[in-house]
Amino acid sequence: MSASFLEHFAPLQDPRVERNKLHALLDIVLLVVCAATSGANGWGSG
Repeated sequence: MSASFLEHFAPLQDPRVERNKLHALLDIVLLVVCAATSGANGWGSG
């Protein structure tokens, strides 16, 4: 992961309850950014 990506999104507060965290917030943000830039328009696969 790019250091500038981490630096840019590092100030984000994670509102989730600790026991419900299966993935790091920055991992989720990265996936959303990648999906949005590749044209995804929803959660479904088709």
